[in-house]
Amino acid sequence: MKISLRKFMLLLSLIIVTISSCEKDSNEEAALDLIGTWTIDNQVVDLMVGNESALSLLILAFQITEAEAQAMIDEFLDEYLDDIEGGTINFMANHNYLFSLEGDSDDGTWSLSSDKKNLLLDDGTIDETTFEVLTLTANSLVLKLPEENEFLDIDDDGVDEELRLLVELRLSK
Repeated sequence: MKISLRKFMLLLSLIIVTISSCEKDSNEEAALDLIGTWTIDNQVVDLMVGNESALSLLILAFQITEAEAQAMIDEFLDEYLDDIEGGTINFMANHNYLFSLEGDSDDGTWSLSSDKKNLLLDDGTIDETTFEVLTLTANSLVLKLPEENEFLDIDDDGVDEELRLLVELRLSK
């Protein structure tokens, strides 16, 4: 069977349009999953000192119990982290969002990367933040915040240690 160049180009064009349409539908579905009001169920926080768990390091450095070390970590985190559990984020179809917590609110814009792996808030502003999307379904959203680093002398030896704060937000509709 002989296919003319014109028919081949038409067939190729149809295939490209079909593939593009499927990709767009997949991205639109992900964005549709994101749209709506999400409740922050919890935030999972891991504090590292260099590449070691802060909990392990405190136990070894100060010869204290796990409970005492955890209390020190909790005190540190309370000072540096806001408790946002129970807050809500409404992602709207017009690519605006509204964050609400205990009567206070904040708003801005959002966009989801084409590979659905990154959620960008407040693009081009001083508050611009990119979250890694670990899970996105119709009912579950897990976001990883950008790593934060601090340098503090936690063992009073005159040398600042690098503290790395790793945070995941778990949300549900």
